[in-house]
Amino acid sequence: MHRDNAAIIETYYTEVGKKNIEGIKRYLHPDAQFISLFVTVRGKEAGLEATKNVMTFLRALHCVQN
Repeated sequence: MHRDNAAIIETYYTEVGKKNIEGIKRYLHPDAQFISLFVTVRGKEAGLEATKNVMTFLRALHCVQN
């Protein structure tokens, strides 16, 4: 993966770990798709809502690069 992409992904998940919705918004494309075992959502606003729901269950989120 290109280093710039990895840095963007790391920053996005860091913002999720902080539960920072405003920070998360900066990294989502209007046509973003979120696919999980339980649901698929399309669009920035739907993705933000799904992320807010997931964040209610998070105690911590740490990014580790291999």
